[in-house]
Amino acid sequence: MKLNIGEDEHHQHQQQQPSSLSISQAGATLVYHISMQLAALKRALSTDLFHSFLYDVAEKVQRLFFERIILEHYFNRDGARQLQYDIEKGLLAIFALYLKNTEYTFSRY
Repeated sequence: MKLNIGEDEHHQHQQQQPSSLSISQAGATLVYHISMQLAALKRALSTDLFHSFLYDVAEKVQRLFFERIILEHYFNRDGARQLQYDIEKGLLAIFALYLKNTEYTFSRY
């Protein structure tokens, strides 16, 4: 089933300005859970093991986003902007706490 992301019943014809965006509730929930799990893993694992594991996690998160969100849903212009904002300001920001170059790590898709 394809969902229309970013559409309202009374959708205004004005485009959202990037400065007016904030992380969506769904994005914030996802970022929260990922950040809690990464923090727990960092405490539990050695530094080398954590960093090795972190790249695997980043690859899997990237693949899941692509396969289960981007490919399975329809995004209007505002929805696509919101998704991009959620990824850049939420997801990548969490991984940036632990990885030096998130743009390289998440550039595959």
